[in-house]
Amino acid sequence: MSMIAEPVSAKIDGQAPTRTTTSPWITALSLVIAVLALVAAGTGLFWSGGEAAYSFTSLHGEEVELLGEGIYRNDSAFKGAGNQGADALILALAVPALLVSTLFYSRGSVRGGLVLLGVLCYLLYVYVSLATGTAYNELFLLYIALFSAGFFAFVLLIQELWGRVELFSTVGLPRHALSVFLLVCAALPAYVWLEPIVRSLGSGEPPALLDHNTTLVTEALDVALIVPANLLAAALVWRRNPRGYLLAWVMLAFLVLISMGVALQTAFQVSAGVDFAPGEIYGPITGFLTVGAVAMYFVVRLLRGAALHPGPVR
Repeated sequence: MSMIAEPVSAKIDGQAPTRTTTSPWITALSLVIAVLALVAAGTGLFWSGGEAAYSFTSLHGEEVELLGEGIYRNDSAFKGAGNQGADALILALAVPALLVSTLFYSRGSVRGGLVLLGVLCYLLYVYVSLATGTAYNELFLLYIALFSAGFFAFVLLIQELWGRVELFSTVGLPRHALSVFLLVCAALPAYVWLEPIVRSLGSGEPPALLDHNTTLVTEALDVALIVPANLLAAALVWRRNPRGYLLAWVMLAFLVLISMGVALQTAFQVSAGVDFAPGEIYGPITGFLTVGAVAMYFVVRLLRGAALHPGPVR
């Protein structure tokens, strides 16, 4: 907690310390997101409607086991249980982190603003995925509201922080190691998602993870946004661009939360009876938690290197 609780002030050009201004819109939107996310994640995790799992024939003629229970009853067991794992992480970690970071941000804390930005990125990703890739359910309008509020809060906050070219003091911050790690974080999802798609194009068979869906939402988001963002951050950090460290921060904080989410999602999927080989359980969990641990190391380094004053806008 101490790493985000510093007062944000500085002596610039010989003047008395000044306090960073914060946007009431960002604070208000963040509080709205916290309330709506509590409702959405709580409903997703504890809704008890529906019946037992049942089979569904997809558009490609494949038999898919649907969850059959809860708010995600019309999603596949793999996807529905995975959504419940994300709900558990949102309730246990993301919403509390959102509230605490919003409090410190509203008091002018740069580090509070950085943590808030990372949490907003994760929640935006989750609710874009739910609004566009989950079978229609009673929370659809709530997903849209979270998508919209998360998008505008994230854009306003990253615009506010982007203008502070001295947000990070690059002295002492890792450059080569962080750039290489970001390149790895771009290459891994690009390969994992593109390889089965390219293979399916050659074989004429639908990708294995398509399940009951008509398209691949997660793959589209990751390849279109997450991969390029990691590549851009790697290039900017390599060139010692302070804004590169801000973009790297967003990707690293997102990765820390995603890595924990994958572990929880896998646990919920196993509990729902999804058939995994042992390697399909321990391999991804170990891999994601390892990558998440490395990302956490860089997160701590960047938080410690965050400047305690706003830089000039250029």
